Amino acid sequence: MIVGVYDENGELLSEEKSDVSLVKIMDQILNGGEFNLQKIIYANGPGSFMGVKVAYVVLKTISIVKECEFYAVSGFELNGG
Repeated sequence: MIVGVYDENGELLSEEKSDVSLVKIMDQILNGGEFNLQKIIYANGPGSFMGVKVAYVVLKTISIVKECEFYAVSGFELNGG
């Protein structure tokens, strides 16, 4: 799993690559104090249906708690189809 943190200009600030759960990666990013989270964008597929659903629930919950914007995009849009 790869999680990237970008600034408002689209510049990559931090990238976490890990085999651990999304919750652990997000905990490091959210509680590290380095970033002011304003927006979450995640790729909603392709992939395992249950994996996509779980990622959505976790990330949507974080966006509600942190009061930030939440968007989903197709993985095909990210890699040019």
